[in-house]
Amino acid sequence: MAAAKAERDKWRAALRKADADGEKAISHCRLRLAQIFGARFNAQWGAAGFRENSTMVPEVQDLRLKLLNSLHHYFTQHPAHQSTDMGATSDICLSAHAALSNARSGVNHASVGLRSAVKDKVKALKALRKRMRGLIHELHVLMADNDVRWRRFGLRLPSRIAVPEPVKQV
Repeated sequence: MAAAKAERDKWRAALRKADADGEKAISHCRLRLAQIFGARFNAQWGAAGFRENSTMVPEVQDLRLKLLNSLHHYFTQHPAHQSTDMGATSDICLSAHAALSNARSGVNHASVGLRSAVKDKVKALKALRKRMRGLIHELHVLMADNDVRWRRFGLRLPSRIAVPEPVKQV
């Protein structure tokens, strides 16, 4: 289970990095398109993939993923609007989209693996408890309640009454 947690954590770190890189790519594209379209939202911004009458970088990861894909298609259709110097190209948007998409898939896959490992652990513990209860029941049949061999199994003597600790101060 520790390996499954480590795998999920590795993918989560990759997702955070890919998301930050995607956000940076969108910012660069936004600056490049502002030179062409102007700073205020208009129909051209919408055609490039920006929605909600805003040129802001989306705050939600799903929307950033969609915008990266839209920007990739936009720059493919309008190669004159690309700028390698500004980091606003179709290839950059495509690679950022792919990295973010792959990291999200990795997190989902690792989370499924972790859930499976937890289910296996719970199942194994349930089987262990059942076997331990069977062992204790068998020991009750084979040994007397005051037999000291109970302690060899890590159990206390069944005949011994549990006495609470004395009260030290009232």
